Amino acid sequence: MMKFSELELDDGSQLCLKLSQLRLMDLQLEGRVAKKNPLIQKQRKRLAKSIGRSFQANPIVAVSGDLADSRTALIEASRSVLSPYYQAEIRYEVFIGRVRASAFFNFGKSERIRLQILRELQAGFDRLDDEILSELMSRSFRRKCAQDWLSNNKSSLILNSDNFSNVDVGQIYLLGKLPPALSEIITPKVARWNGRRAGLRGGAADNHGLAKIGGGPKIAGGKGIEGGKSRVNAAVHFAFAGTALLGFSAFYYSQSKGQEDLIKFRAILLLLSNHPAEYSHLIKQFEQRINEFKFSLLQKRRGSVWVRRGSKQLDRNIRVLSLCIPQL
Repeated sequence: MMKFSELELDDGSQLCLKLSQLRLMDLQLEGRVAKKNPLIQKQRKRLAKSIGRSFQANPIVAVSGDLADSRTALIEASRSVLSPYYQAEIRYEVFIGRVRASAFFNFGKSERIRLQILRELQAGFDRLDDEILSELMSRSFRRKCAQDWLSNNKSSLILNSDNFSNVDVGQIYLLGKLPPALSEIITPKVARWNGRRAGLRGGAADNHGLAKIGGGPKIAGGKGIEGGKSRVNAAVHFAFAGTALLGFSAFYYSQSKGQEDLIKFRAILLLLSNHPAEYSHLIKQFEQRINEFKFSLLQKRRGSVWVRRGSKQLDRNIRVLSLCIPQL
């Protein structure tokens, strides 16, 4: 996640965010199902202790441990958050944030609970227009971000008839032949290495190594040389499939991370739309950071292969911030 100094919460804002998490759990514990859930109760106690250890000097913490007083503590903490940037960040995390290992998302949250927490934050925060709130609540906001990200992302895989019509069948055929070809190269090397460990040389080492991989000779109840070849071949195919799956997973994570970043920054800009000065300042910060990323990307592309590591992330960050800036 890209970091901006304007959006890095201070101690008072972090306390407000933690108390929002605590308040969410308290609202969940009012329900019959959640009240009997020991996991939520344990998480609630752990979070209350964490708040007490992190903010010992703050008098608000003294009243945050009780279920009945978490609302009072949240309202009191919200009055200390004066920066519009911090207010937008907290509202985003409460409403549509994706905080990892957070109380917000371990057990889910209903729209009613989210709105209630936002109303309680209104005691100290600036007033939020109903139009902005309804836009954030609508599914079209996330859908629009996803569509813009996919349309801008040239490396994304879009499965349609046009893509398949341009596929070279010969390339797919060669790709399917790659695991068997690797298996033919690896099998004799693995067999000979295994046979040499038993003190053999040449063809005897190969046969002994394959038979050992196959569970022993057939006369002893194993699968012999053919069984060894089959197991090596299966291992190569599994390794090839695992590598492909790992690459696809890394690609998917990268794309989903960029999409989540786009949603966050667009949501924060929307929440700052009632503050023209802060809104314009954050846009300028985005433009400045884009220029920094472009300069770093240019330097990486001119360097060696090792220096080029991280260039994809820089390119992703550039595209995220470019999509956040309104086009005139």
